[in-house]
Amino acid sequence: PPRSTQGVSSAASDVYKRQDNFQALNTLKDKFEGKVLCTYIDPPFNVPGTSETVYINDFAHAPWLSLVENRITAGKKLLDPKKGVFFAAIDKQMQESFGMLLQQIFPRYDSNCVSIIHNTAGVMQSFGFTKGLSYTHEFTYCFYPHDLKWTNQLPLTDTKEMEYLSVS
Repeated sequence: PPRSTQGVSSAASDVYKRQDNFQALNTLKDKFEGKVLCTYIDPPFNVPGTSETVYINDFAHAPWLSLVENRITAGKKLLDPKKGVFFAAIDKQMQESFGMLLQQIFPRYDSNCVSIIHNTAGVMQSFGFTKGLSYTHEFTYCFYPHDLKWTNQLPLTDTKEMEYLSVS
């Protein structure tokens, strides 16, 4: 059920949908197509036991990419074509193939991929080529229209500003 909106300004433009994300995106299409300024997704990381969602969380590589491609493509239609920004978080296991998929979906957009430290203690790898190595980060992709003018284009020069922007 929807969250209570008691005490929320009537000018608020946030929408809360509690259903499968692909279905939710399609129900929003008529009202919001081309109007959304920012979308953030954090797809399942395709690692067994990492999610409580109803879909299978241990997809083979290609089916997982198809699952997220359908949702991202539907969500892209909601973005304002001149000012809409897309953010997505992903772990290191799927980062490269996910990034290539995003490049295909957003071909005329500029992009950045940054590392986000989320666990300073680190997480031990127990599979893949990095078995035995510890990592502390995930990645966030940002895709934005080429001519988008960002509101904060000033360089960070003060250490205090850097500390303020630190996630950890």
